[in-house]
Amino acid sequence: MRDDALSVVGSELRAVAAYCVIAFAFSWIVWLPGVFKSAGLIDFAVDNMVVVGIGAFGPLVASFFLVLRREGAAGLVRFIKRAADFRFRKVWLIPAILAFPVLVGIAYLAYSLLRGANGLPELPLLKQPWMIVPSFLAAFFLFGAVQEEFGWRGYALVRLQARWGALASSLLLGAIWALWHLPLFFIDGTGQSR
Repeated sequence: MRDDALSVVGSELRAVAAYCVIAFAFSWIVWLPGVFKSAGLIDFAVDNMVVVGIGAFGPLVASFFLVLRREGAAGLVRFIKRAADFRFRKVWLIPAILAFPVLVGIAYLAYSLLRGANGLPELPLLKQPWMIVPSFLAAFFLFGAVQEEFGWRGYALVRLQARWGALASSLLLGAIWALWHLPLFFIDGTGQSR
C-alpha cells in the first residue's frame, strides 16, 4: 500500500476508535444509574427504560458529532441523506420485510416443539394488529434502529471497511457492538437482563 493510502486507512481507524470512545462513554454514563438502581446501590427514582432509551443515543451522538467536526454541516446533511438512499434493487425488499416475521415464526415453532405450546410467550400485536405500524415506528425511532444504525453501520462499519473486507469488518464491529450492550444485562427490565 502506498503511504497516502496507509494514511487514509490510519485516519479511518482513528475515527472508529474516537467513535467507540464517545459512543461507549455517552451510553455507559447514562446507563450507570439504571445499573446502580438494579443492583440496589441507589434508592432514588430512576426509570430504567428512560435511562436505557436515552443511553441508546450514544452511537447516534458519536457519529453526528464526529461527522460534523470533520466535514461540517454539509457533511452531516450528506451523512443523514445516505440513510434515505433508495437506489437499490427492489427485490431486496422481500427478504428485508419477511426476514423478521419468518425468523420469529421459526423460533416459536422450535420452542413449541421443544417445550410445548403452554409456555409460549404471548404476542400482543397479533391480538391488536392495528398496533403493528405504531409499534414499528416507536421501535424504529426510539428503541434502537435510528439511535444505533447511523453510528455502527453508517459511521464505523464504512470506516473499518477502508482497512478490511465486509466480513472481517462486520465480525469486529459485531464484537464491539455486543460489548457496548454489556450494561443492559445489569439493568432490570431490559430484554438482555431476563
